[in-house]
Amino acid sequence: MEQVILVDERDRALGVEEKLRAHRDGGMLHRAFSIFIRDPAGRVLLQLRSRRKYHFGGLWTNACCGHPQPGEATDRAAHRRLREELGFDVPLSEVSAFVYRAEDPGSNLTEHEYDHIFRRRSHPESKRSVYNLRRERP
Repeated sequence: MEQVILVDERDRALGVEEKLRAHRDGGMLHRAFSIFIRDPAGRVLLQLRSRRKYHFGGLWTNACCGHPQPGEATDRAAHRRLREELGFDVPLSEVSAFVYRAEDPGSNLTEHEYDHIFRRRSHPESKRSVYNLRRERP
């Protein structure tokens, strides 16, 4: 059972909760991260969420996002998720953090997150272009 870290408005850990339960009944504030990757021309890598995703399925989103596990540093979780989702890892910089809430009418679930924002600007000399990745259609 995957868990998320419950936090207050200053990102201080308060406890843990099962991930799906944390998204029900208006959502519980929990720690998360979002990763944005740009190429030298300024294009942003996006990914189409699977229609089978438990919430916000079938929508376009940033390169990668997720939740650190209890005891896992947020930056390490971001790198782990990049490898899991996209099959590569790149240096990241944390540039911001904010609290948001978004309700998904399709699933009746709510995101209520303290979201750490990481970014990476790709370099032209990169051996692997992330913009040539191919994924199965959802």
